[in-house]
Amino acid sequence: MTDFAAVGDAYAAHSRSARGRLRHDLVARRLLAELPGRPARILDVGCGNGEMTLRLAAAGHHVTAVDPSADMLAAAARRLDAQPELRPLVRFRETGIAALPAEGGPYDAVCCHGVLMYLDDTADAVARLAPLVAQGGLLSLLTKNRAAIGVREALRGDYAAARHLIEHAADTSLGHLGFPTRGDTAEVLDGLARDHGLVPLPWQGVRVFHDHLTDAWAPGEEEYESALRTEWTASWLSPYRDMGRQVHTLARREPAGPAGRTGVSGGGRHAVPVDVHLIAVRDGDGGPEVLLSRRAGAVYAAGYWHFPSGHVDGPFEDVVTALVRETREETGLVVDPDDVRAAVTVHHRSPAGGARVGFFFEVRCWAGTPRILEPEVCDGMEWFPLDALPDPMVAYCRAGLDAYRAGAAVALHFQEPGDPIGHDPAVHRLRLLPGR
Repeated sequence: MTDFAAVGDAYAAHSRSARGRLRHDLVARRLLAELPGRPARILDVGCGNGEMTLRLAAAGHHVTAVDPSADMLAAAARRLDAQPELRPLVRFRETGIAALPAEGGPYDAVCCHGVLMYLDDTADAVARLAPLVAQGGLLSLLTKNRAAIGVREALRGDYAAARHLIEHAADTSLGHLGFPTRGDTAEVLDGLARDHGLVPLPWQGVRVFHDHLTDAWAPGEEEYESALRTEWTASWLSPYRDMGRQVHTLARREPAGPAGRTGVSGGGRHAVPVDVHLIAVRDGDGGPEVLLSRRAGAVYAAGYWHFPSGHVDGPFEDVVTALVRETREETGLVVDPDDVRAAVTVHHRSPAGGARVGFFFEVRCWAGTPRILEPEVCDGMEWFPLDALPDPMVAYCRAGLDAYRAGAAVALHFQEPGDPIGHDPAVHRLRLLPGR
């Protein structure tokens, strides 16, 4: 494996560039969407200068970050020193993929991003990574896309190199940092995951339209956000995703069922997270108003409006208790459980493929005044008329609100790969189930 210490500065500069950010933002967005709402235990293999490690820690997860380069770990530690609030969540280990730490495992997620392309044997690496994934946990792999080798060279005008790579069905080409790097296909990676008892999730192509640009590309924030949205949409769909410079695959180890069996075919039961959502309603000057908060920081759907919400905290907390707790923790409002009314239950699937069940509750009586109590994940909290809702709004949240206003007791909201995470009136995924 290549020692990155010699190119550490170049890699850091690439990560700071807009082109580097695209990769990190796309991968982090998907990974955070698949992780549980509670703090997860994550192993970041080949952490480099800590880019993904710090993003995961900023989202509240506990990360063991390993890398064989002492210099790269030192660079990661310096970045951590600049965010002292994250120190309790991160620990570093100097080791390679052949000697991964067993202590602390199994892990809720094992990440290996930008590493396999420098190794000779992907199968051996996956065989070492997969056993460290806990029941219900994820294996996240990001590596060079063999199917797209030659595309960057052609788009940059190096036609001779492109023809050579394409004609010889090459699996190796020169990487951004000047080292030869080897590619794998999503099909191979998914097959290796299956071989170790994991269930592959939909894969994504990373940097479809912007990989041929250099790190000198410096778009304004509006242009960057538009580029990111376009890349995200294309990353799910063939033939676009097939041309991504990198391929991001995820696979989940099924939760254990009765007698330790996993998966539907093995007799286990499918398990999904359970959410609770507060529909706080008050009478405004122009009619009913609802309380919404705007997500912020290193979380899924940052910048989007959503109900105050959270997850049921383990098997001994019921959904009403969870709602009362989450409401107090996020808004400061004190709700009497007797004032909680069932609004609608929504079975939801995100564009990333993760499913969950959300219990939406109406509350019209409480003590206190709503205020932001978790500024690291919320930067706005306001009342909005039901007929003048803000934009952008998380599609899942808006689906629950629309079902509530329609008087449905149960609804389905199954999004498709490539759907926006924000509400789009042109994308219809809500299905209201009739009652008796």
